[in-house]
Amino acid sequence: MLSAVLTAGAAAIGAAVGAYVVPRRLRPAAATRLTTLLAVAAALAFMWMLVVIAGTALAEVHGVAERVTWCSGYVAAHRESITPLGLLALGGLAGATVSTTLVRRRQRAFRARPHDRELAVVTSDEPSAFALPGRPGQIVVTTAMLHSLDPAERRVLLAHEHAHLALRHHRYLRMTQLAIAVLPVLRPMQARIRYATERWADEEAARVVGDRALVARAIARAALLQPTAGTRGMAFTEGDVAARVRAMLGDPPVRSLRIEASLGAAGIGFLAATIGSALFVHHWLTALLGYCD
Repeated sequence: MLSAVLTAGAAAIGAAVGAYVVPRRLRPAAATRLTTLLAVAAALAFMWMLVVIAGTALAEVHGVAERVTWCSGYVAAHRESITPLGLLALGGLAGATVSTTLVRRRQRAFRARPHDRELAVVTSDEPSAFALPGRPGQIVVTTAMLHSLDPAERRVLLAHEHAHLALRHHRYLRMTQLAIAVLPVLRPMQARIRYATERWADEEAARVVGDRALVARAIARAALLQPTAGTRGMAFTEGDVAARVRAMLGDPPVRSLRIEASLGAAGIGFLAATIGSALFVHHWLTALLGYCD
């Protein structure tokens, strides 16, 4: 049991550290995928560690302990009550369950309806543009934003928001949010994923319009119109706007195969370690479920 806890704990720590060290200079698509993979791996490993600790503590309580021992002789201690560490683990599991449920409920409520138009122009004096996930999703732009941009900049804006929908960027954002709900120390990852997805959409917009400087100009102008981005969707002015403009004024990002492969292998390895740790508690699990030899 200790081996399972240590393996899962090491995987959780390693994956969390890996998520923090994903460099911003990577290609936006790779940075988005790798950060999400490592954040999810850390959350799953942490959740499994809590399950093992709580399960072990419960298996040592009288009533449960006798049943497990009768099946496999796996439990050595019989306690009158659950241990403090077990209580902490149970509390952590309960908190993570409630938190993820609330996050998932908000995510489901915040999406375009199936029959909504893909582009909705809203009459408003507030300049704003964002994408709502769904099937096919919806791009929402206010009249104030459209009137403030020239035709070429409007094309950039629409290409950017369309990229969010076409590439399903909301999935990466949502998976990261759920990982944070399980493991709150990952909270800085939310800003990093937002930045990475915005950069990804910027690069896609540049590919569509064929002018990186135009994309940079559109981002800068929209940011001046809307200094603080809303939280209603994947907004055009989300992320570090200054860094996004600098990136678009520079050369296109180059693939760093060594870094991407290393981080990808690390993420898969941490997931494999989490799954592999179940082997250490296989007999306990089958005994607890009543599958006795």
